[in-house]
Amino acid sequence: MTIASSPNIDQPMPPTVADSWVDEALCAQVDPEVFFPATKGGTSAHDIQFDTARSICNTCPVLTQCLEAAMKFEEGTTHYSRYGMFGGLTPVERADLAGNKPKRRSKKRAGH
Repeated sequence: MTIASSPNIDQPMPPTVADSWVDEALCAQVDPEVFFPATKGGTSAHDIQFDTARSICNTCPVLTQCLEAAMKFEEGTTHYSRYGMFGGLTPVERADLAGNKPKRRSKKRAGH
């Protein structure tokens, strides 16, 4: 007999329509693709898409609640695990805010 494991109720959940503030979110009124670029980071198309998303976020009445929910959900993750624009911040910006900056590899010259 196999016993199904129960979900971890202590694990934070991503923002959903069940959250009372989501009804007021401006992002719910536009194409969600704006907030989740399909293009690779650092490209002009990616940057333009995030600039569009950020301009919507910056006028949103629930910006703070959105950012708080995203930070709680993403707690302990690196920028590689984060995706999309939440609370007016990109994945890298949220990782920086959380203090999870990516580690840079040192560049060693050959022979040294």
